[in-house]
Amino acid sequence: MDKGAETAEIARIGPRIVEIRNRRGWSQRELGRRVSVRPARLSRLERADRIPKLDELIRIARALNVGLDQLVFGETPRPRMLELVRELETLGTPEEIAGLGRILQLVLVGYRKAGGGPC
Repeated sequence: MDKGAETAEIARIGPRIVEIRNRRGWSQRELGRRVSVRPARLSRLERADRIPKLDELIRIARALNVGLDQLVFGETPRPRMLELVRELETLGTPEEIAGLGRILQLVLVGYRKAGGGPC
């Protein structure tokens, strides 16, 4: 996946959060309280002004009672990625998940710098 397509995919996460949050009838403040994210940060995530951290996505998905795959990929996730995302959901504490997210980001950056193709 090229950087433009990846950026576009990440940008769709925020509107999905808004859509699901609105279906629940929750304000940004309410969702923020439930997932320990400040309303200003949640607003930036929903507008795609910031890239969400993996641990934030997991907490948001759990609070909204949706799978991480649905939050990240929408209703029709890519099968290869879906399996990986579901495995991530079974990990331990938010700190462990955040650490793994940082490791995965570093691996992906190194892979791309080495001339690797889309994941």
